[in-house]
Amino acid sequence: MRFYTSLFARTLLFTGICLFVFTQAPPVEATQVIAYSEREQVERSALIVWGRVQSQIARKIGPRQYIVTDSTLSIRRIFKGKLLTNTLTVRCLGGRIGAQIAHVAGAGQIAVGEEVLVYLEAARPLPWQPQPTHYYLTGMAYGLWKMRWSPIHRQYQLFQQHDLPTRLARNAQGQWTPLPHLHTQPRLLSDLVEALQRHLTPAQPMPPKTDKAHRHSTQRHHPIQETQKPPQIRHVAPHRPPPRHSIETK
Repeated sequence: MRFYTSLFARTLLFTGICLFVFTQAPPVEATQVIAYSEREQVERSALIVWGRVQSQIARKIGPRQYIVTDSTLSIRRIFKGKLLTNTLTVRCLGGRIGAQIAHVAGAGQIAVGEEVLVYLEAARPLPWQPQPTHYYLTGMAYGLWKMRWSPIHRQYQLFQQHDLPTRLARNAQGQWTPLPHLHTQPRLLSDLVEALQRHLTPAQPMPPKTDKAHRHSTQRHHPIQETQKPPQIRHVAPHRPPPRHSIETK
């Protein structure tokens, strides 16, 4: 009887501890990553650079003390944008400070010593950081490519991490719908550079239309609005012969 009593007491104590932990724990926020097209990824990025991770530091930011990791990159090549220095800071969500570990699904994970090619967007000013000097990955982990030298291809291969959460795509009606989890394949650096050059090349202007074609398209696509004033018509009196004048004689 004493054994069952002690077991019941332990079970009750364990249940109370679990309830206390789950009720006092901060709310868990889910993350979703939008998979932009390759052209959208390039257009949204202020910088596209190839660099090497020199150092890292984790810190807490904001009123809620989120943990982030700042990585310092030494730049090897710039594909888009301009920099006044040869280093920059990339901030990723999550990290480790002592015994505290924060992991955000879909956030980029960079390690010291890695060669990376990153799509970056500038950080926006915030009340606790009015003049930010760091950058964020465009599309979170979709903006991060890790580079490995391939002796077979004799050039770098690029990889993306596979622990991405829900992937969204925009349909014809403009709504975002989830897609199945897709694993990316390694990509050669030369192929990615060629794609970047294609997306960064400005579009060719349309050839000018002839006067006749332009006049025809204008009449077809731009009808006269009802608010326009009608053309003024001037009425001309019909032609009449001049009247005959009598000559008076003395």
